[in-house]
Amino acid sequence: LSFLNNLIYLRAVTIAKKDIAKKFKGFKPPKFSVITMGSGGRMESFLHPDQDNGIIYLGDETKETDQYFEELSKHFTKTLDDCDIPFCKGNLMASNPLWRHSLKGWKDQLEGWTKNLSQQSMRYIEMLYDFRSVYGDPSLADELRKFLLNVLDNKYLQKFMYKNEENSDAGLNFFGNFVLEKDDEENKGLFNLKHTGTLPLVESIRLYAIKHQIEQISTQDRLEKLKDLEVFTEDEYDFFSNAHKFLSLILLRNQFERAKQNLSIKNFIDVYKLTDREARILKMYLKRIQKLKDKVRVDFSEEYF
Repeated sequence: LSFLNNLIYLRAVTIAKKDIAKKFKGFKPPKFSVITMGSGGRMESFLHPDQDNGIIYLGDETKETDQYFEELSKHFTKTLDDCDIPFCKGNLMASNPLWRHSLKGWKDQLEGWTKNLSQQSMRYIEMLYDFRSVYGDPSLADELRKFLLNVLDNKYLQKFMYKNEENSDAGLNFFGNFVLEKDDEENKGLFNLKHTGTLPLVESIRLYAIKHQIEQISTQDRLEKLKDLEVFTEDEYDFFSNAHKFLSLILLRNQFERAKQNLSIKNFIDVYKLTDREARILKMYLKRIQKLKDKVRVDFSEEYF
């Protein structure tokens, strides 16, 4: 799914370049890279993902250059929306000037975010960390990643990043039962498998990847590298790798079933439709993911129990 989405990105940017060529006749755009972030950057997209993208380019941030990339991003984000990769509700897109910069501009902005240490800045860094180039010169993305890894090699900053994710726990209560939605009428009685399942696992692995300066982007590749660095044992690697695959399978299967019935795609599942074996396995993985979250709390917040 992520590969197909990236092909759509590539085609959308290609079309956008042709569409705006006449308007910017005589202007030679600098080398640039369109990046996708979040689950798309990790190559872990599910059905109906929204857009999380940006632009990195060489050279100075002149008015004409920014106008070109603003026009380009407005065109390709609109094309993506037409192709059912909808606009990001949080406006984390290249059409927002916050997410399109020269390479130097990106570095300056990152340094500003790390000095700010606000909750929003931490969220931006977390989103950007999972990026990959989907169009243009990938060396720009590679250079930005090296800079980002260097900036985040800071225990104090990593502690702030952990605090921003502290409350995303696995969805089991004290008695080991699923925590079902109570407040959202549309999803009442359902289990949010993304926010209380895959997300706590992905976030935990990402924090260890940041701590150990790992360049790999996907959760599975990060897990393998963490195993090689002996951060996780062979058994821990095998367990969390399979947990990620299992949770993703259950979530994706549910989305496909809803799509076949022309229902809206969502990250909630009905746990009562799982087989007894699936429910037991899911609880087993969630329980271990919560233990991983507790380990992260110790390793990053220095709060020992």
